[in-house]
This record gives sequence, structure tokens and C-alpha cells, in this order.
Amino acid sequence: MTFAPPQGAGNAIQRRTSAAPPHVSPSGRWLIPRGKVNFAPSGERGSLRTSEIMSTRESTSRTIPRDTEMPSLLNSEQRTRSIVRAGLMGIAVNFVYALLKGGIGLMSGSIAIFLDALNNMSDAVTAVIAAAGARLARRPADRFHPFGHGRVEYLSSLAISVIIVVIGVMSLTSAVRKIIHPEAAHYTLLMLLIMATGVVAKLSLGIYTLRAGRRESSDSLRGAGTENLFDAFVTIATILSALILIEWGIDLDGWFGAAISLLLIRAGAKITRRTLSNILGRRAESSLTRYIKSIIASFPGVQGVYDLVLNNYGPSYMVGSVNIAVAEGMTAGAIHMLTRDIEQTIESRCGIYLNVGIYAEPSDPETLRLRSDISRIVTAHAGAMEIHGFLLDRKRGQVSFDVVTDFTVRHRCEFCHTLERELAAHYPAYSFLIHADFDYSD
Repeated sequence: MTFAPPQGAGNAIQRRTSAAPPHVSPSGRWLIPRGKVNFAPSGERGSLRTSEIMSTRESTSRTIPRDTEMPSLLNSEQRTRSIVRAGLMGIAVNFVYALLKGGIGLMSGSIAIFLDALNNMSDAVTAVIAAAGARLARRPADRFHPFGHGRVEYLSSLAISVIIVVIGVMSLTSAVRKIIHPEAAHYTLLMLLIMATGVVAKLSLGIYTLRAGRRESSDSLRGAGTENLFDAFVTIATILSALILIEWGIDLDGWFGAAISLLLIRAGAKITRRTLSNILGRRAESSLTRYIKSIIASFPGVQGVYDLVLNNYGPSYMVGSVNIAVAEGMTAGAIHMLTRDIEQTIESRCGIYLNVGIYAEPSDPETLRLRSDISRIVTAHAGAMEIHGFLLDRKRGQVSFDVVTDFTVRHRCEFCHTLERELAAHYPAYSFLIHADFDYSD
């Protein structure tokens, strides 16, 4: 099975592997080093003996500091149990309070309380979807889905956000109707006490669910937790509306209901945007990509780290590719051992399968000087960030390299042709072949 990096890998030589490694990191954490990270380490430029490559893992474990921790790709089974547990708690709490508040809303005639009950019922439904999504996402990979079913969680999160928006729109319609045609609401002390206990329950549930969502990197749980906290504040507003009516006879029930509905719609739209961003393919977190690059750059023999691409196949699974620069005199066997050790280290520390390609790093002064001059010319153009993968073919009189462009460069082919023409005017003895890479990661 071949895992080739997506467009942007340049002239990298791609390795083949028989099977993808497991999804899960044994450590379960990403450890982020502090301080400045050098992704193109300097040092001796020359061939490495096989014996030097063999000690790479040990030297890397000493080189990379383990100072700071951040959530990582956790154990899938443990993660699923945690999400399902939080979901079941949400189902129980929200269903009970939906029935209580629904009864209070009907007896009191308060539209705000009744809408709050509907919101509790929708939260119970979202908890069911979150738990079911986590279970479905655990289905193993198959022939038609070789990267697993982890993205089901994103679909469940999208379903949750749509439910939130729909409930918000329905609530807003009812609240506006109450403002236009007001009806007197009646409250008792028992009703208000039951609602007050709901505030405590929803605050506790919201904090628990939100923390679980952050710990397990679950958008569904984060959305459910946010909604539970939101509901607690909604109930507080409803109680205030009731007290104002009792004390001063001013009916703000419809207005509070409208405000609650608008905030609910806003929250649902925010979850929708975040979920769609994950489905479309969001840029990987800077802390993660810098950590991965720092690990790779610490290996003896690695003279540069480029083109890191990470593809997210769910909160628990990432597949990616990266290119490294090595000495042009390095043997194929030494390169094989180096790239294999890098892949295994990234898998064990981050739980990410990373396919490693190579660039041959020139060593003769004339080529290095030519590369430096060309780099200065290219990066003088707006949008050009750096060049790498520099290859001088003296036999054919051709210079080729990759140029990393930022996202202000809309027409990359035309941009490369412009650079080729400009460089050909400076160096008529050579022809130029330039490939444009996106700025995929920090």
C-alpha cells in the first residue's frame, strides 16, 4: 500500500510501506518543547554511516525536551467510553429537567420556561447523537474506508449544530408571537425552586461535559457542554423575568425568550462553522506541527524539514507526509533506516502515521552559492516565502526547486513561470523548473 504526500511534496523520493501503523499513540500525549525550534539544523554535511543512524532514537529522546503537555490522540477505546459516559449523563439530566420545565411552562403560561424545556429536550437528543457518533466512529477500517470512520464524529457534531439552530428559530418565532400577543404568566415558589435546582444541575453537567470534550478532542461534547452552560444562564434569565413580573408587574417573558433564541441560534451557527472547517480540512495546530518538526530536525543526518502535511480523519487519527533534506552522499540503506526511525518515533510520540520523503542536500560551494543567490531573487517577490528541494542537473543544464508561497498568490503556475523567465535572464546557461508549494503548516 503506497502513501504518497498530496500535492506540494515537490521532488521528494517516496518510500513504500506494507501497512499503515496503528492509530493510537502509546503515550497519549503530545509533549511540546519550549524555546526556539530550528527546523533546518546546521552541522556536519556528509554521509552518515549505518551505525550512526542506528542510535537515532536514543539521541532524539535526549534532545527533545519534555516540558509542556497538550492533549493528543488518545486511546480510542478509552476515549469512546468517556464520550458515551458524558452523553448518558447528559441524556438523563436533560430529559428529567425537560419534563419538569415543560410542566412548569404549561402550568404557568410562560413561553420562556416552555422554550427552555424544549431546549433541554434538544440537549438530550444532542447527547444521544454525540454518544452514538462516538460509537460509530470506532468502527474498524475496511476496504472502502481504509482510514477508518473517525469523521462520523464530525457528522454527528454537524447534526447537533443543525438541531440547535432549528430549535432556536422555532423558539424565536414563538417568542415574537408572545411579544405581539402577550399572555399573562403565573408562577409559584415551587416552580421557581425547581428551576433553581436546574441551574445547579446544568452548570455542573456543562462544566463536566465541556472538560470531557476538551480532554477527548470531541467537538460534539464541546458543543453539548457549551449548550448546557448556556441553558443554565438561560434559566437564570427566566427566573429573573418571573421575579420582575411578580415584584413590578412587568412582563418581559417574550423579550427574554427572543433574546434566548437569538443566543441559541448564534451558538448553533458557531458550532456549524467549526465542524464544517474540520470536514473541509483545517490547518493543523501550530503547536503540533512545530513539535513534529522539532523531533525530526533533531535526528542526526536531517539537514532540513519541509512540506509537512497532516490530514485529519477524525479526532483520533491523522495521516501525513513530510520531506527531509539529507546529504547527497548518504547511502540508500542509511536513508531507509533514518526515515523508518523518524516514522516510528512520530507514531510512538504523537500517534500519527507520517510518510517521509527526501531531498538531496548539495554540498559543493558553487551549488550552495548559486542556491543562495537564486533564493535571494525569488524571495524578493511578494508571496514567496522560501525555496527548498534545490537540484542542479549540470548534465542537462537544468535547475529545479520548490518555492513555498503564501495564500496571497492566487495563480501559482503563472507565478512560477514569471520566476523561471526572470531567473533564465540572470542565468542564461541554465533552464529552470519551479514547483509551487502551499504554506501547509507552521
